[in-house]
Amino acid sequence: MFRAKGVLYCIDIPDTRIVFQKVGSRLEFRHDGPWRGTPETRLVIIGEDGLDQDGFLQKQMEQSLAARS
Repeated sequence: MFRAKGVLYCIDIPDTRIVFQKVGSRLEFRHDGPWRGTPETRLVIIGEDGLDQDGFLQKQMEQSLAARS
């Protein structure tokens, strides 16, 4: 994974929008104030071709969504 960014919904602080960024080995999480609209997690991940060949990322996202239901 070269770069990742997005907004995160965190069940522990549901009224606060979290901005996430990853560049190389640097990770950043910061509070971005209250949600404007419906809370949701949205990520963009940039990496090498075949980054998720075994479906690991897809499985993790599906488990996260199932746990929320």
